[in-house]
Amino acid sequence: MEKCVLTVLKWKINDPTSLEFIYALDQQLSLPSYLLSGVEQLLILMSLKQEFCRYLPSVKAMAALVSCMTIQRQGLPSLVNEALSLMTRSEEEVCIIEQCSKNLLYLYTTYESNVGHSNPSTCADVANKEFSHYVTGC
Repeated sequence: MEKCVLTVLKWKINDPTSLEFIYALDQQLSLPSYLLSGVEQLLILMSLKQEFCRYLPSVKAMAALVSCMTIQRQGLPSLVNEALSLMTRSEEEVCIIEQCSKNLLYLYTTYESNVGHSNPSTCADVANKEFSHYVTGC
């Protein structure tokens, strides 16, 4: 399983906004929650924090992944706090992640009332659609 996950990551790491990437990760990571923690998934998806800072659309993929596969398990506040504590942060990074956490909270509420977590593909679609409106630069 771990080898398969790493293969998927290598396959799509250069295109973190791809829904195929999100779906592939969902297939590999949603069941074996012991394999990678939410924070590890977050850090892998960011790949390198420099890329994360330069390429804001990757936040969409990160948001979809985190909201679909880790919010239920860890809860958003602990996930964001742990991620922030693990990273060496520039002001830009902090601002983007804080904005993302607010948007994730909004999206999580939306999912709970409208979509739920039964369909990760729908969850990813909604996240990408919503983030085009709610993710903003600093």
